[in-house]
This record gives sequence, C-alpha cells and structure tokens, in this order.
Amino acid sequence: MFPRLLIHNFFAIGFLAGLLLPSATFCGQFTSLQTPSEAGPSVMVDVIAIDKHRNAPAEGLSQEDFRILDNRGGAAISSFSNATGQGSLRPLSLWFIVQCPEQGAAYSWVSNGSGFLKGKSSTLTPILQTLSSGDTVGVAHWCDDATYGIDLLPTADRNSPVTSLDTVLNKPLVPIDTTPGEDALHGMINRLLEISRQATPHARPVLVFFYGDHAGMFHDSADQLAANLLASSSIVYCINNGAVSVQQTPITSQQIQMFVVHFFAEKTGGQVLSNWHSHYDAELLRILAELRGRYQIGVVPAKWDNSIHTLQVKLSDSARSRSKSIELRSPYGFLAAPPSPDSSDSKTSASLAVALKNSALLHELPFDVSGKSLQPGQPCEFRFYIDPAAISWTPADTGDRGADITLAVAGISTDGGVLAPLVKRFQAVQVKADFSSTSQKALILNSAFPVPIGAIRIRFVLRDAASGRLGSFELPVASIRGFTTSAAGSSSTPNKN
Repeated sequence: MFPRLLIHNFFAIGFLAGLLLPSATFCGQFTSLQTPSEAGPSVMVDVIAIDKHRNAPAEGLSQEDFRILDNRGGAAISSFSNATGQGSLRPLSLWFIVQCPEQGAAYSWVSNGSGFLKGKSSTLTPILQTLSSGDTVGVAHWCDDATYGIDLLPTADRNSPVTSLDTVLNKPLVPIDTTPGEDALHGMINRLLEISRQATPHARPVLVFFYGDHAGMFHDSADQLAANLLASSSIVYCINNGAVSVQQTPITSQQIQMFVVHFFAEKTGGQVLSNWHSHYDAELLRILAELRGRYQIGVVPAKWDNSIHTLQVKLSDSARSRSKSIELRSPYGFLAAPPSPDSSDSKTSASLAVALKNSALLHELPFDVSGKSLQPGQPCEFRFYIDPAAISWTPADTGDRGADITLAVAGISTDGGVLAPLVKRFQAVQVKADFSSTSQKALILNSAFPVPIGAIRIRFVLRDAASGRLGSFELPVASIRGFTTSAAGSSSTPNKN
C-alpha cells in the first residue's frame, strides 16, 4: 500500500484566455490551456472579414495582412487561426434570445419585440444541423415584468432549441414596462455569460437576439454590460423583421442608450440583420457563414492591467492594395486580464497540450481515475489515485517532503478532437512519519471538471514538475457515476430573477 499523503491545491497555472472558471473542489482554479503554437500569453480576438463585392467572408488572408492597435499603440500577434486549416478555431456557444410575449399601449410585440418569430422558429432547425459537433446552442428570454429565464442550457441537441423557443413565444402576454424590463435584460445577459463560462469555457459565446430592439437602457448599465460582453469575448447579433430600422451607430439621449442590442452588436463586432420576408433562417445561415470564416488572432496586450483596452484591427497596406472591397468587423475592446504567476512556464504548457492530443497512453506517472456527477448541469467530481513512487519529492525543513503536480484535462469528441482543455496545479505534502512507514497507500487528489458538450471520453494528463514525467488516463463519459445527458447541459433549467 502507498503512504498516506496530505494534498493541497497550491495554485493554478496556464495562460489566462478569457475569464476564469469558478473554484472547483480546492481553492485554486482551472485555467484554459494554450497550445504550443501560441507564443506567449495573449487574448484571443475574433475578426470578421467580409468581401463586399461577393457579400461573403473574405478568404485567403494571412497574419501579415492584419495590423492590431491596442489603446492606439501597435500590438504583437502571437497566434493566427482561420477556417482554412491555419490553426483551429474555438467552438461556438450559440444562444438564441427572445423577449417574452408582451402587450401595451402603442406597442407591437410582433415588430418591436420577438413576436415575428412565433410560428416560424422551426425553420431554424435545419440551419442548426450545419453546426460543428463541438458547437452548442442555448435559449434564454427576458420580460418587462422583471423576470428572465435560461430556458435551455448549452446542448449539442439540434432539435431542442426550437422547442424551447416555442415554449417561450407561446406564453401568456405580460404588461410592457421600462425599468423592470431593463433590469431583466441586464440580469439575463449576465446569467447567460456566467453559464457559458461554466458549461462551455473554451467556446466563443455568440448571442443571437430575435428582437425588434425597442429596448433602452441607462448609459451606466449599458456600458457595464458591454464591458462584460467584451470581457467574455462574446459576439452579439440581432435579427428582426425590418420594422425597426437598422442603426449603424445607435442613436442615444443624454440619459438613455436607445436601440441597446444594436449598441451591443456594434461594440462586440456583431451585426443587426433585417428580413422583411420572414426568412430568418437565411439570416442565421449568414451569421454562421461569417463565424465559420472568421479570423482568430492572439493579441499580446501592451499592459496586463485587468482593464478593457480599446482595440482596432486594420488591414496592412499590402492587403489593402490587393483588395479594396474587404470590410473588417471586430470587438471595440478586450479584457487585458493579467496572466497567472506561472505563465512563463511555456514548456510545461506545451508538453501538456501535446500530451492531451496524444491518444496513446503515457505510463511514466501511473494513475487511475473515477468520476461522479452530483447535480445536473454542474461540473463532475473526479478522484485521482497516483503511485507516489513515481513522484519527485523535495525535502522540507520540517523533515516532511512535498511535490508539485500539474493536471491537464480535456474532453475528447467522436472524431478525436480535444474539447475545452484546462490545467490546474497541485502541491502534495507528505509528513515524515508517513513516508517512513512500510505501508503503501495511493496519493489521492480530488478536483471537479465540467464535461464538455460532445465529449465521449475525458482525457487526463499528470505531470511531475521536477522530473517532467507524464502519465495519462482516459475515462469514458458513460462510466461517470450518476452522469446523464442533462448533466452536460441539454436539459431546460429556468432561472428567473
């Protein structure tokens, strides 16, 4: 048997790509794991490039064709990906958002709200079938009576979203109001972003409003919500029936930001689309084509100061001279969250990223894993049983000894793709009396991990910090005790204010 050990989660490592997940079993946090191709800590920015002559995504651009300005100063590009095989794009966490049925004097829910989609949402299902296997779809709504709901957690099921939309669109009418509705919209978006961080931490949130955009919001609330959207790397789109004009630069007043969804779309690099002929499926297809053709650029901020930096993305002079018909859209800014203290450990990050992509098991650091699900929609808990003889121990002044161990974990899809890779670091401490004992007990670690949508297996990689020895283990999702499809976020769980 292995000696009894005391285990403490020491701190998280890895590069900070967006916001951190809430704490798991220990006080530390998982962070996103960068791939070896990313040269240093950076913020991932999506850029939409449209060829106006073809009214289609502009193809064939390279890293050298872009110039990045961070707070009006030049910024370095650390990585570059697009749909043509240069790197890999993050999956999409697509959200359909509608306003619940409302009634009021001189208010048309059909044109100003989401009523135009009622009876037509089924046309969206064939478009959802074109999504990649790692993409997810969720549904949310808000009402002017101060309530809101998350009607469908992110799911890989392509039929459930329309069912959830129809349920909302056929609810009883509620009276129209102003401030309560603003508060509900604000709360709904923040809740949606929180769920995206937990359920799909490695995906790009895309908020698609089916809404006429009659909403207004006080400037401080609108600005704060825009900052939250930028911090989460979200993109906002809006589809309506053409009754409300598209505001390229949303008009405003001294107190109120009018056309607030237009405002969010402009800030995040999205777009508002109108269709007089009820072809909302065509507009959704157009959005997905833009997103598939997007360019994903790793930007190295001039300063890691945990603030929103102004971002400008431009074509280089040579790219502009080759084609004057390309139009770029990008977020107004990004969150320059400081990297973790160990972000300089690029060798560790690279070795773990490579190991997660390796389907062959590694045996230098033997271990076993079991898992269980305690509550649908929440991260599953995993227990690791490690051979202490394979660990490099460092003596302490007290006579005890310790070791640093790094855990990398990711979901594996049916086609072998690596989903939502995360990394976490632990410190193991063994008291002198225990490692002097002849009894042998396994080193046991406990941690939690949200099972990514589309994963059929979970791959774990452990690394001994001192020696660099690696071990890996795969656990079928079906063998996680108590885990069901709803635990991955395919069930409908309303959450009202």
